[in-house]
Amino acid sequence: MKNLPFIFVLAFISFGISLTATAQDVEGDIFLEGGFGYGSKIQSLAIQAGGLYTINSEFRVSADAIYHFPGNDSHGLEFTWLEVNTNGHYLFINQEGMKFYFLGGLNFAKLFSDHDDIRLPSGDSTEQLYIGLNIGAGYELSLGSVLGFIEGKYALSSAHQLVLTGGVRIPI
Repeated sequence: MKNLPFIFVLAFISFGISLTATAQDVEGDIFLEGGFGYGSKIQSLAIQAGGLYTINSEFRVSADAIYHFPGNDSHGLEFTWLEVNTNGHYLFINQEGMKFYFLGGLNFAKLFSDHDDIRLPSGDSTEQLYIGLNIGAGYELSLGSVLGFIEGKYALSSAHQLVLTGGVRIPI
């Protein structure tokens, strides 16, 4: 009975140490990201903005929007492409200052055109929405107080576009 308070204090200290160790794994767990990209279907440059949340040392979730500047498809049709993505990241290499990860998630892509004489694949003359799945991979490198990243993902939908992006992630 005399050791009971000692055991409670020891258990409380151990619990606090384990919480501190867990918190250090996800320190700086929210990032804003921005960058540039290229889409294979629209064959145009793009700008990208989004956010990333670290769940633990192996898993993260992200959401971003990518605006592709007006471009032409393989048939010479001019249109604009906007996509919104939600992805999960699995970090298979997570070393100090360097990360490699697989990604998978949902892709919502909207194509639109201001030209009345252009017919998109759906037959609509102004806009079309594609919903698909993303698969891809990325690399992240510490650049001091920010992180640089490059990422490639393929949208499995009837739009089937490969998108390459690169930029920076800033902790908030």
